Amino acid sequence: MLEEILLTMATAYAQPWMKKSWSTQLDGLMRIDETRPWQIRHRLKALDVDTLVAWGREDPGAVYASAVDAVKQMPRARLVTFEKCGHKPMFEHAAKYHETMREFLRDKIGKR
Repeated sequence: MLEEILLTMATAYAQPWMKKSWSTQLDGLMRIDETRPWQIRHRLKALDVDTLVAWGREDPGAVYASAVDAVKQMPRARLVTFEKCGHKPMFEHAAKYHETMREFLRDKIGKR
């Protein structure tokens, strides 16, 4: 990970409002009935657009198998797995991540 990214993240997480913000987000996620209108897992089959899903295989907060299952449900999705990677492939494997995104976007722009 780039040193600048570590500094940025450490600075952001040190802000006095960050703890309350994270707590509010997690509390909201625990209210399943209230979040149901925004849940999408049951609607993935309807996502009929080219989709690229980038996932770190070792993400401690998002199980890799759920990414595999989700991508199988989307008609035009492709999963790119970043090995030895946690939650932030765009930082942990910046070069590969950005090249993957560029290729995906070049392909989509070329089809117009």
